Amino acid sequence: MIEIMFATTILVVLGLPVIGLIMTGTQEAIVSEDYMEAEVLSSRFIEEMVAVEYSELARTLPIDRTVSVVVDPTAAAGSAVRLTEGKSDNASAYVSHITAREDAPGLMVFEVTVTWLQKRSKRSFALMRLRARENLSAGGRVK
Repeated sequence: MIEIMFATTILVVLGLPVIGLIMTGTQEAIVSEDYMEAEVLSSRFIEEMVAVEYSELARTLPIDRTVSVVVDPTAAAGSAVRLTEGKSDNASAYVSHITAREDAPGLMVFEVTVTWLQKRSKRSFALMRLRARENLSAGGRVK
């Protein structure tokens, strides 16, 4: 009887930390997945702006908009993302704040900040990219 109690005590003492490590690892994997999704969304918005001709994009500056993105992991690849202008009532939505401005003559700054809720905690990821006009030299003069 004493051996059984001793063995049970050892299992409990060794088992609780292992269970705690497994639970922590699972939570960190979820956080990591959310950050990767936010990075993909940020990159997507920036790449869409960079794909536009510089002079054409310069006519629309400054850009300051908010877009809600709902990602459905169970949907087919083409319909997994749904965009909505403004903030969404959906608690699982990523809210992307997109800004673009000309910081200096011939230099644009693109910023995307993605925020989301995770277990009553607000998380955010920000990405910034600079873009220079194609015909600028290193000195900043138009060729």
